[in-house]
Amino acid sequence: ESKQARKQSEDLEARLLQHPQMEQPNQERTTAASATAAERKEKKPLILTNCTETHFNYPDDVRKEERWPKDAPEYKAGNARINRFKPPKPEIEGDVFDRQRVIVGFNQGIIEKQRCFVLGTGGIGQDVALTLARLGVGRIIMLDCDTYDASNLTRQCLGSINDVGKRKVDAALANIKAHNIRSEIETVHIDALKHWDQVVSIARRCDVIFNGIDLGPMWDYCVCSLAKEVGVPYIAGQSYDWMFNTEFYSGDKSKMCAWCATADTEQKWLKYQFGTHFGLAGDIKYIEQRLADFMAKEENKYAQIDKKCLVEFLMKDKKKFRMGGPSLSTIVDKAFDKCQTDKKSSIELKELVLFLEHLMREVVTSLLPGNISKLKEIEFIPHPKHVETRFVGSWVCPCLAAGVIMVSQFANYLTGRKEDAGDPPCNITFNLGWGQTVEEQGYQQTASMVQQGIFPTSSLENITEPRPRSSTPSKKCCMLCNAAQKLSK
Repeated sequence: ESKQARKQSEDLEARLLQHPQMEQPNQERTTAASATAAERKEKKPLILTNCTETHFNYPDDVRKEERWPKDAPEYKAGNARINRFKPPKPEIEGDVFDRQRVIVGFNQGIIEKQRCFVLGTGGIGQDVALTLARLGVGRIIMLDCDTYDASNLTRQCLGSINDVGKRKVDAALANIKAHNIRSEIETVHIDALKHWDQVVSIARRCDVIFNGIDLGPMWDYCVCSLAKEVGVPYIAGQSYDWMFNTEFYSGDKSKMCAWCATADTEQKWLKYQFGTHFGLAGDIKYIEQRLADFMAKEENKYAQIDKKCLVEFLMKDKKKFRMGGPSLSTIVDKAFDKCQTDKKSSIELKELVLFLEHLMREVVTSLLPGNISKLKEIEFIPHPKHVETRFVGSWVCPCLAAGVIMVSQFANYLTGRKEDAGDPPCNITFNLGWGQTVEEQGYQQTASMVQQGIFPTSSLENITEPRPRSSTPSKKCCMLCNAAQKLSK
């Protein structure tokens, strides 16, 4: 059907017309060539993207697994799959989503209703958006504030050489058109920390949140809390080196969230989850020393540890805090007042731990479901500079794998096969270099240690427990889940 074939047909016809002596014996051939050329011009491939609306009634039309009875001719004809299972309904010519519809249990109708919020259009977010577009969801909203760099080309699949230097959302919008089948596409170029209220507004009109922004654990906590409050799935991913990790949590108020952990009390839960991010889980002397060094540099400005000193230190300390924004002073004031009873204007260095404990509680409490949606900005969360991507490396395979698995977990939750539908695993970590999940890799390494006599045999029992799934109940001590449950009541 190429242009060359059409040209050859037309040239043949022209040559025959130019040689009258050949016209009579080749009349039939000439007529056939002309008819074929005309057919090619008239017939165009049929492409239907709206068959779900025009030809199907979901969920009634979801394909069921139907077997041939043993006395049926089809069953007796052989042992192949087609001899055991009945075929799907006849294909509608041009139906783009036919191969998805014929998957047993797959509800294309519910897929096409989904409004998907993709936070971040980097190596993870762009690949999530690309996969969602091919899946045929209803709407994709992409948010980012970064620009497309030359080093992004190898793994951020919605950008091209011509897009280097452009805003990532603009590059993604331009290039997703080649992959988009029916989805409405929307892009937002903002700093999510500074314009959190806009993030909340978008989340309220979506059915799922994909988190691909790498701003540290406290950012992840904010997005997870928001998903819990609005009651939508929270799906996150990251990749580096040969590894990728994905997380899925349903958003159900009574089910496990990303911050559920085994602990007896909320106080222990706080320290277990967030102590590291507020310097309470490590050697406090390092923070005390950095504060002392900061004050030494600012000796003419700060002679004592007062509120202004603490605010500026938390803003400038990039190793642990890098907090900021208009709300930081208010939060520091509350934590400062709670760590002393005599209402002094300053604290001693030895009181820094107590201040940080109150600061941690103030920050975490302000981000709980019920509070998280009322905030206009969240620059006050700790988001220290993390290891640069270039230090560990990244490439297309783990990025694409993470994006595809994130969308796959969501599809499983919506319309998976009956044996696992609606209950994807909460966490998948895979090492592409080993070709194994982290659980398999850990078991293999531990088994080797047991074989060498380094570990006892009982060590294998601790790593063979089934991984939590989206239906796993929330932990009683989880402040985030408890706040969400109180909100629903």
